[in-house]
Amino acid sequence: MSIQMNAVLFSEAVQNKEFVFVYQPKVSMATGLVSGAEALIRWQSANGVIIGPDSFIPYAEQQGLIRQITQIAIDNAVKQLHIMKLTQRPIPIAVNITYQDLEDDQLLDYLRDLIESNKLDASLLELEITERTIIKSPKQVQNRLAQLAASGVTISIDDFGTGYTSLEVLSNLPFSRLKLDRSIVAGLMTNKKKERIVSSSIRMARMLNMTTVAEGIEDKLCYEKLMRMGCSYGQGYWLSRPVEFEQLLEITNKRQWKGNPSGLLHLIQLDHMEWRKDILEEVSYLVDMSKQEKKKIDVDMLVRQYSNHQHCNLGKWYYGAGQVFKQYQGFTDMEAAHSALHRAGANLVRMAVKEMSILRLLEEMNLLNELSGQLIIHLEKLETQIQYDTLKFNQLFSERDFLQRSNLMWNQSQLMRHSNQVRTNIISRNIHRFPAG
Repeated sequence: MSIQMNAVLFSEAVQNKEFVFVYQPKVSMATGLVSGAEALIRWQSANGVIIGPDSFIPYAEQQGLIRQITQIAIDNAVKQLHIMKLTQRPIPIAVNITYQDLEDDQLLDYLRDLIESNKLDASLLELEITERTIIKSPKQVQNRLAQLAASGVTISIDDFGTGYTSLEVLSNLPFSRLKLDRSIVAGLMTNKKKERIVSSSIRMARMLNMTTVAEGIEDKLCYEKLMRMGCSYGQGYWLSRPVEFEQLLEITNKRQWKGNPSGLLHLIQLDHMEWRKDILEEVSYLVDMSKQEKKKIDVDMLVRQYSNHQHCNLGKWYYGAGQVFKQYQGFTDMEAAHSALHRAGANLVRMAVKEMSILRLLEEMNLLNELSGQLIIHLEKLETQIQYDTLKFNQLFSERDFLQRSNLMWNQSQLMRHSNQVRTNIISRNIHRFPAG
């Protein structure tokens, strides 16, 4: 169907909301569970033909109809989130938005009213915007993003790696999630440069307090490589093709894929080491300051900043996504050590401002190092405990696959045996009908 030849028809389709949605799951690489989904729009024309978004979204943008289509997509996502809230564990649903949507002055109020009227957790609604869109967006559009994030919705940068996003843009805009473009992910196993780009992007996102999604995962080796790198989520045909909403509900509570948080836990250790490095640099800086300079410092604010163990990257993970591991002893033991570590760090800062003796500062640094070592031990203990359970699951997973393959091979051999028997019977009958000579 040529959309250019059916402008009236398409306009009526938008007015009548002739659109359907399928959902591509996002799988947590730490747990192997479905932890989100991207809503993908399709136009179901009056004659029943399903038309993909690449065939009508550009046209909708040209004709100024994209805002209405985005509204339909958001309405659908909120409706499905409401159903999940009533029936099972809700997972975030992502909707793609465009530059024109961000220019819409009514989008923010519309979203707020919709979320409030449905009594939803706003963070479950995720808005994906492409890297190229961000680059060309003027300041007021970027401000709109900040307002949307302040309302509680999750903002993701999509197709990362295809544009030229600066670190300044990434650090200043309120992204919660970074989606690695499939063009980079596809070359992960064969191109060392792309491997380093992916690895450094995952690390950079974590330092900016963002999770990562790898798009376009097409095979098991790529999935496992990303898992070892500490990537948060995976999306692609190897994991699942887009499915109907009912199918999404069915697989949400089933662990169908391998999960291993070892890569993530290694990144968390790096988070901790980065925090420790920052606080020691802060102390060194304070020791070198003059008394007059120290008088200008808000000591209480500085102490609060370092004493709050829930606001560092490790703390945000521990009290957020990390809660899925709260059944492990290593995880529960971590809390006291982490809290004590931050208290020691805050005390070290206070002592540096008050110009305590170098000997006294060294004693407090030794305490900081001791607590840091304890925390690392708890993280390693947690990793070992999870690894044990993961290996048990993966063994069962492999055995299940082996049994499925064995059954398939047995069925195929039975079918082959049956076919051979049929062929033998036919030959036998023909030999009797047409005896030699």
